Amino acid sequence: MHTLIIILSFLLLNSAAAFAQQWSVVAEVNYITRGKVYPYPAVKEFDIRNFSYAEDHHFSPSLTVRFRITKSISASLRAEYLSDKNTRKITVSSAGKTILADVEESVVMLPLELIMAYRLPFSSSDFDFLLFGGIGFYPATVTRSVGTITSSPESVNDFINILAGIGMEYYLTSQFSLTWKMMFRDAQSLVSSSFNTLDGTYNGVPVSLGKRDFDTRLQMYGTLFSAGVAWHW
Repeated sequence: MHTLIIILSFLLLNSAAAFAQQWSVVAEVNYITRGKVYPYPAVKEFDIRNFSYAEDHHFSPSLTVRFRITKSISASLRAEYLSDKNTRKITVSSAGKTILADVEESVVMLPLELIMAYRLPFSSSDFDFLLFGGIGFYPATVTRSVGTITSSPESVNDFINILAGIGMEYYLTSQFSLTWKMMFRDAQSLVSSSFNTLDGTYNGVPVSLGKRDFDTRLQMYGTLFSAGVAWHW
């Protein structure tokens, strides 16, 4: 179903691009206020399943290809790169005992968003004031390592979410402008990963993990603020 929606969206964009009056490329820096990681999303117990730790205050780069269909309507494809590394705790077996070990966790999310924008009537030749909305796809990977034991992602279920926001653009010249936007979205992914082995060493001591497979749910739901530069032709 996701694949069909993505294909139809790209076909729609491709058809609309044939009527483009202006093309633009926008490079932006983004600040995301809030996010969460759920390390046990498949557990039956409610409290454990909904346990999460915060992933707040992230910066990320993004690139947008945009084309203006009419004077007031534009469409764009936006790609973003989100990454983070953290150290967590996990229980492992060692010499018949249970010990706490550090887990190095690496998270990467690649938001892809299809956006339609409306140029508000009170815009001028120097300033564009925009109202926009769209849909987003949020593929991601999660890897963990415990000493010499490492993992790799197996599959991802990226949820399709809607987004909305407002923006402003100031034209320095007919070819270059400065952009600003505020976006509201709920970017989510459910990632399935697997450790390559159950046995390894941690701080020089042999250790064993309880299970090989694990799931992780990622949620970046805070407000996104972005500023950037656009080139038009």
